[in-house]
Amino acid sequence: MRFVEGELGRSKVVAVCTGEGCESASEGARALLDRFPVERLVVLGFAGGLSPSLEIGALLVARRVLDGHGPSPDPDAVWSARLARRCGARPATFYTSRRLLGTAASKQDAWRRLGADGAAAVDLETAAVAALAHSRGVPYVALRAISDAAEETLPVPLDRFLDERGRIRRLALLRRAVLQPGLVPGLLALRRRAALCSERLADALCDLLAEDDR
Repeated sequence: MRFVEGELGRSKVVAVCTGEGCESASEGARALLDRFPVERLVVLGFAGGLSPSLEIGALLVARRVLDGHGPSPDPDAVWSARLARRCGARPATFYTSRRLLGTAASKQDAWRRLGADGAAAVDLETAAVAALAHSRGVPYVALRAISDAAEETLPVPLDRFLDERGRIRRLALLRRAVLQPGLVPGLLALRRRAALCSERLADALCDLLAEDDR
């Protein structure tokens, strides 16, 4: 794991990129908590829309987190409300899936089974971090940006390029793109979306830690 330490406003922060999947997220969060005196965890990442009409780049803050086994520990209510107020993030249900839901049909099926009220999104890591944070007595918040809407299927079948831990096998994906140039436009579109989502997440984190609201 590679950790980056710094400051945002007057807040000391440390960041770690865990990679995709529950196992990687849990390992990264555990390493972070073992090494640093963390007061609060902020989970940042992308998500797929489950509820209809969530636009690309929309920010969602978790009000509850679920996985295939049921509810996860709740996020910190005060900081979640601050995210919603300062960044315009919509409170939502986060469903952590063990597999990537890349088609409109799979997302619609998850939405029906979830039976959530209001906005909902799917990710691959939040529940794992929530469980670990709870076990260590560290409050957490989760903020995600929508990278693909509920009504659409990903232009590239990323689920075919996941390893047994749920991480994207990037070299395998690159080799497939070389052999199938028709995948390249879809990959470039995903890259543009990732850039948009990353910028919005970064701005929101800076707003959350703004020194005038400490």
